[in-house]
Amino acid sequence: MCGQLMNHDKRKIVGISIARKNPRGREIVLESVRLYLAGKAAEEQIQKAVIFLDVYTSGYGKGDKRVMGIIQTVLSTYGIPLDETYTGKAFMGKILVIKKSCLFTQAERHCSLMC
Repeated sequence: MCGQLMNHDKRKIVGISIARKNPRGREIVLESVRLYLAGKAAEEQIQKAVIFLDVYTSGYGKGDKRVMGIIQTVLSTYGIPLDETYTGKAFMGKILVIKKSCLFTQAERHCSLMC
């Protein structure tokens, strides 16, 4: 998102938290962006750019049967290993965001069947 703000990119970047919940998780992201940009973007721009979703997983270190299903399907279908703590949760969150927004590519359409 820092590059997005610095280059005036209009695309939407969605962050999916696998650890902290709102509001603390969002505030940590905001603090990091502010620190990195060091005054190169207005606070209003930063607030608007930070889209923080925390509704797709149960939180850091907490198991989720849906995540395990995604991990097994992605490994057996594509040979890509995912872990339960980070990549599996992030992948599941991404698929659910895509599914909700109906922005599907052929591969994402296949993956959407996993959730």
